[in-house]
Amino acid sequence: MSHIDSDLAELQEQYEDRDWFAEVGLDEYSRCVVYVKYMNRETLAIPTYTEEGREVCVHFLSSKMVTRDQFVEKQGGVGSLPVYQPLMAPFPILSLEADLVAEDKDITYLQQTLDRLEKDCGTHILGDIFFETHDKQYAVTNLSARYPEVCKVMKKLYDVYGFDVIYDELEL
Repeated sequence: MSHIDSDLAELQEQYEDRDWFAEVGLDEYSRCVVYVKYMNRETLAIPTYTEEGREVCVHFLSSKMVTRDQFVEKQGGVGSLPVYQPLMAPFPILSLEADLVAEDKDITYLQQTLDRLEKDCGTHILGDIFFETHDKQYAVTNLSARYPEVCKVMKKLYDVYGFDVIYDELEL
């Protein structure tokens, strides 16, 4: 009797009187498998290795009868899905240089706008308005009421650039 057969016989003998037990077997990787009808605390306590060191898996009995072909349909068969066709033409691919130039203009615009707002209300107040924009109804300060135009511009910048980019540019 081989080690595999002895491991399977040992598992069979150990669990065959349980009502949740179905059978034992080997999977495609030569691991011992205890097939169960349902799971409970006792099935979760099945050791993961035999005394000989072979791995033990626990599977539902229904998984033994499942095949890949039950879930995969061949392309073009009856009931298969049509081949994917995009509804729109793909976006044109821009060159890396064009992306970098556009990105530099965006950051330059952000820097210039923040500098202008800073001149209108000061560094600390601009920082507070930035955090008010981020925190919304949970804001600690209420300087937006005193500087509504600055707040309006900051909200637009926040929508376009987000928290991290503006925070890095503000140098708080």
